[in-house]
Amino acid sequence: MYIITYILNNRIDTFKCEDYRKKCNELIAYGAKIINVKDITGRVLPV
Repeated sequence: MYIITYILNNRIDTFKCEDYRKKCNELIAYGAKIINVKDITGRVLPV
């Protein structure tokens, strides 16, 4: 489980998912800016 923090339409939002690479690509396609991705332990992962 990963937690993606992103900005879309001037709103900061989070999204929980299993496959963060796929979801990040979907969010970027919608025009979102990815702030970071964390795993359950709180480690920030490279995007």
